[in-house]
Amino acid sequence: MKIKKLILIFFLLYGCATTESIISDGKLYSGMSKESLRNVLIDVYPSEDAFIPDSFSEYNYSEKKEIISGSSKKLFYVFKNVNKPIDCGLILCKYGDGTLVSWHYNLSNARNALTSNKNINSQQQPIIKNISSNNNKDHVDALNELIEDLKSGKIDEFEFNKKKADILK
Repeated sequence: MKIKKLILIFFLLYGCATTESIISDGKLYSGMSKESLRNVLIDVYPSEDAFIPDSFSEYNYSEKKEIISGSSKKLFYVFKNVNKPIDCGLILCKYGDGTLVSWHYNLSNARNALTSNKNINSQQQPIIKNISSNNNKDHVDALNELIEDLKSGKIDEFEFNKKKADILK
């Protein structure tokens, strides 16, 4: 019996991944479903798993966005297009729906992500075609990179407009 306990303790201590390792391994990406995230988080420590009872969840009904996190609150996942938020009972959780937009190391940044980019995600951003002169080509590359930063959530709409104005001067 003691050997079984030792094996279990060894597995819990050394057989689990951390949220940092799933990020560094590239397993976490914007656009994944809750079910896909669940499949990734199956290997993390229980306190970092957002899909078990006693995990954290905050749902914004008007925006149809949700923040979830494990009980350790080390990493917060922000989902959009959520019609059914996560619902945990005593033993199991119903994942609900939604698409992962971003992840954050603190709740404040995750909450800010709920309100920023309100209409940006639904808008089709143009891809700027290269123009023949080298000076214009540099501007085009900078603008395309800026659009990608906006799409990925690295910058918000205000910062996008400010940097765009600087590039186009």
